[in-house]
Amino acid sequence: MSDPENDFLSQSIKAHAPRYAAPAHLADRIRESLPRKQPSRRWMNKASWFGSGLALAASIALFVLSPSTDDILMQDLVGAHARSLINGHLIDVETSDRHVVKPWFNGKTLLSPPVVDLADQGFPLVGGRLDFVADQTAAALIYRKSAHVINVFLWLAQGADQAPKPLPQRDGYNALAWKHNGVFYAVVSDVAPADLKAFQSAWSVKAAQQ
Repeated sequence: MSDPENDFLSQSIKAHAPRYAAPAHLADRIRESLPRKQPSRRWMNKASWFGSGLALAASIALFVLSPSTDDILMQDLVGAHARSLINGHLIDVETSDRHVVKPWFNGKTLLSPPVVDLADQGFPLVGGRLDFVADQTAAALIYRKSAHVINVFLWLAQGADQAPKPLPQRDGYNALAWKHNGVFYAVVSDVAPADLKAFQSAWSVKAAQQ
């Protein structure tokens, strides 16, 4: 129950006590003194993970979509090989005599390509020509395997020797590439990979003997 005396005192204070208006800037100062609401740590972690995920996805997409060095080289080699067939520019000097083909390149390229005869192994020499591969002039030697054409490309290259390795197959063509003594070699054809490897091995053995 309420006390009559206390009720009377409270009513008297409310009725007669002096009242003062709060300064106009007080509300602003109070608001400024309150801590600002910060994003929750959980939300910040989610945002951080989301941003990292986007960056990772972009990196993966760039890696997947960007062609490798071998892909670019294979595209260049297949382009040169196909051009030689389509445009009828397969041979500049047409002969199976390696003693005619080899000196034909003198003064036309910066290297003297080894020209070997592999007719006894089923890969007869049919001639040579100049081509443009990997942004530079290359010597091209042409051999056959039955009705198939095999192009051997050679151009100067820096760096350490590299063992023969297959390049990514493209448009039905296979290729092997290697580097030796400052020269880059590549053989390209639509023959089966085993036949191309047999040719490359036989060609390299005889070329090393020159």
